[in-house]
Amino acid sequence: MKKNGKIFFASDFHLGLKAGKEPDERERLAVRWLNTIAPEAREIFLLGDIFDFWWEYRLVVPRGFTRFLGTISSITDSGTPVHFFTGNHDMWVKDYFSTECGMIVHTSPYTCTIDGRKFHIAHGEGLGSKNIGYRILLWIFRNKTLQFLYSMLHPRIGISIGLNWSQHSRFAKGISMDFMGEDRE
Repeated sequence: MKKNGKIFFASDFHLGLKAGKEPDERERLAVRWLNTIAPEAREIFLLGDIFDFWWEYRLVVPRGFTRFLGTISSITDSGTPVHFFTGNHDMWVKDYFSTECGMIVHTSPYTCTIDGRKFHIAHGEGLGSKNIGYRILLWIFRNKTLQFLYSMLHPRIGISIGLNWSQHSRFAKGISMDFMGEDRE
């Protein structure tokens, strides 16, 4: 790890989302940002929902995202640690990100000390939420038996269901993920 440099935090890229911007353009913006910060980055923290939906089968990962994952791999190959925190849209990771891309994967909140300051880092889904419907949904999503049963679906069917669920829930709520510029994020 570089001794000097900046530490960067980002979340909610929702790569693959078909709202606001085209998915390829959303990915290009994320890659452009990574390429811009990489030379001065000491460490990068990606705090969940980097993908709008990610379900990793044992031998199959979702199609696409090659520019993003290639850029991440180059950054980790250069010695800069990249931390990936699972969010409510991409919590179903196994070992692809760590073995193929060199990322440090966190599936729960992480506490560390950076430059003498203590940080508690997480995506935040469900933390402190009192919404019982959402808590039940997170329990369903995290249930190992239900994950096993879902993994029995053919990847074409399982990934299609996940992508459609994510798109439908966002459009039903009228949520748009437009990038408003660096000053308004």
